[in-house]
Amino acid sequence: MQAVIRLKNILTHNLKGFDLTLPLNKLIVITGPSGSGKSSLAFYTLAEAGRKRLLRLFEYSYPLEFGKVEAEIEGPLPPVIALSQGIKEWYPYKTVGEFLGVRDFLEAIFSLKGEWACPRCGTLNSIVSPSRIIFWYQDLPEGTKFYFLVPIQEKSKKALEFFLSQGYTRFFLGSQEVDLSEGIPEDSFLNKAEKWYLLLDRMIKRGARLERLLENIRLARELSRGKIVFRLLSGEELIFNISRVCENCGHLLPTSWKGCEFCEGRGYLKRDPCEKCRGLKLSSWVLKSRLCGYSLEDLLEMDISTFSQVLKKKLSEESFKALAEDLGRKLSLAEKFLDAKLCLSTPVFRLTTGQKKAIELLLLFSNPVSGCLYILDEPTLGIDVNLREVLLDLLKSLVKKGNGVIVVEHDPYFISHADFVVELGHGGGEKGGYLVASLPFKDFLSSSSLTASYLKGERKLERFATKKAEKLILDSGIELLKGSINLVWGDIGPEKEKLWAKIQQELREKGFSVIDAESQLKFRDRDTVATFSGLWDALREFLLKLPEVKARGFKARHLSFFTKEGMCPACSGKGYRLIKGRTFEERVVCEECLGKRLNPEVLSLRVKGFTLFELLDFTVSELLTVFERLPGVKERAGLMEGLGISYLKLSQGVFELSGGERSRLFLCRKLSKKNWDRDTFVFLAYPFQGLHFSDLQKFINWCRISLEKGVSFVILETNPLAWFVADQVIEPEEGKAFFPDEMHKFYQRFFEA
Repeated sequence: MQAVIRLKNILTHNLKGFDLTLPLNKLIVITGPSGSGKSSLAFYTLAEAGRKRLLRLFEYSYPLEFGKVEAEIEGPLPPVIALSQGIKEWYPYKTVGEFLGVRDFLEAIFSLKGEWACPRCGTLNSIVSPSRIIFWYQDLPEGTKFYFLVPIQEKSKKALEFFLSQGYTRFFLGSQEVDLSEGIPEDSFLNKAEKWYLLLDRMIKRGARLERLLENIRLARELSRGKIVFRLLSGEELIFNISRVCENCGHLLPTSWKGCEFCEGRGYLKRDPCEKCRGLKLSSWVLKSRLCGYSLEDLLEMDISTFSQVLKKKLSEESFKALAEDLGRKLSLAEKFLDAKLCLSTPVFRLTTGQKKAIELLLLFSNPVSGCLYILDEPTLGIDVNLREVLLDLLKSLVKKGNGVIVVEHDPYFISHADFVVELGHGGGEKGGYLVASLPFKDFLSSSSLTASYLKGERKLERFATKKAEKLILDSGIELLKGSINLVWGDIGPEKEKLWAKIQQELREKGFSVIDAESQLKFRDRDTVATFSGLWDALREFLLKLPEVKARGFKARHLSFFTKEGMCPACSGKGYRLIKGRTFEERVVCEECLGKRLNPEVLSLRVKGFTLFELLDFTVSELLTVFERLPGVKERAGLMEGLGISYLKLSQGVFELSGGERSRLFLCRKLSKKNWDRDTFVFLAYPFQGLHFSDLQKFINWCRISLEKGVSFVILETNPLAWFVADQVIEPEEGKAFFPDEMHKFYQRFFEA
């Protein structure tokens, strides 16, 4: 019987209290319009419940906090591994090698196999712990005979006289064993011997007894600063150094890797490579140290493919085989999923969006676990056409290993390869949160749901015919179409983003107006739809002119969510209170302002027959109806309506929104208050993120209206649907994305001919 997860009365965020049964150990895709509750179901219900169940095992040992899960869950819920939408805020100076675990691996095995470069003289020194010598001894065949030798660094009669005075008489001078109890040989004999050793003991491997070996190690530490040579009767020599002193100059050697002093171990000053370590983050003498015949500098500067070969041939000894296998899995995935020629020393800030997402994914896939539930939110962000198929194969491989996989995704290719499909609808915000379908894919395809109608070809995306466009050829030879959608397209590498930046620069140099909606804005914790979109600024300017407001002596700071004069004193403008217990953490709506965040006196103000309390419950569309003649509101609300997010409530917090809603709200913020004319180029990066078929149609329609004003678009995308929306595709000479004919035909069928 198929194991299932049963959820009842799901009320998380805008979900409408439906019941849902999901099969375990299947590839499940959750889809539906932006804002319909997909992330609320996948992450804030399933993933949070999984985390809660797992961590409750430790509740009597650790103080734990849980978010509230608004659903009843029956049946087994495996440990959950979740990867949220978008790209994590990583440390910008962390390198690819650090993320893959290359540096940690090298540092771990360096203690066993490395040769330290002396900071004073540069001499290479191999240092081992006494335990390494013990392991070597224990691995010897029973009865093996060998000499325990101590090197004599000062080759003089005075040194020999010292050892004789301590009672030691037998030595190896060169390859000859000699007894000096009856006198020291002539200079002519001594000068012929290149190496001098004190013969401390003749030993035979017998059982596991170590007392004699350990005593000899102790004596060697005192006599030669810890340098030991084992000479087998076959003539083979093994050299061990157990003292952290340079054998050449006597300088004390380090005990761990030390960061570069010049850049404080970051690698880039103001995002330029450090002139001392060239971005490798380590001191020069650490970089000159060697491991298995390579300097650390050489190893850390290798690309993924080259290092992978070195790992297989040189760095996979039995003593650290498990470590090497773990790293090998990550490198193998990185070669086919990231870029085999990507340098290990590349910092995060130099990676493309797709490369950052690829690293997240390969770290997720590189650990071979089973019996877990993987939940991923739109993992295709920045991933090119060819790698989407690789990603899908990896997801299927997780299912074969006995895991369940739930993917929130709009890509029809992923939906068509799912075992089971869940669709939410019927729109976004309050119109969303309904369960439209939850069926095996074959049955889903026969349903009347919105997504199924696109998959069956009953609905298609409508492109629009553009007038004959004017060509614009830049100085570099790049050709753009004015009044059209130009798509910058390429593989996961950096070439397309370099091309994107180059086009912007050349347009600015030619005097064109460039609106860059790609540069990131930060959302504040207390930002709402009203504050972030700029709608509140437009409303506040109007409110300050009202007689009632003037009579109360209110200024701009009294109408702010972020000042003590304006914010609700009970919740400090958050709109909620946090209730904490030993095993839970829950947000409850503030009883004073009921989530509106302003103080009661401000909320009681009336405008056009409504209190501000009532006004903040309006959707953007409702606000536009009431304030259609207010220019600031009309412009911003109209832009949001064109992008299909006018259903959002003014008082909604930005972190309550879906990824698609946030990206379009961000776009509205960037594009408002801009004067658009026929010399305006609008640059959009990954605008298809979070967009369902129905959302994409709204976006296309908005682009059409904008193009009729004469503006031009330059879009950076890897979503295959973007190929068919664009009027012109621009690719770099290197880094072109391979678009197989079969996949090209698959995506093309979703558009009208």
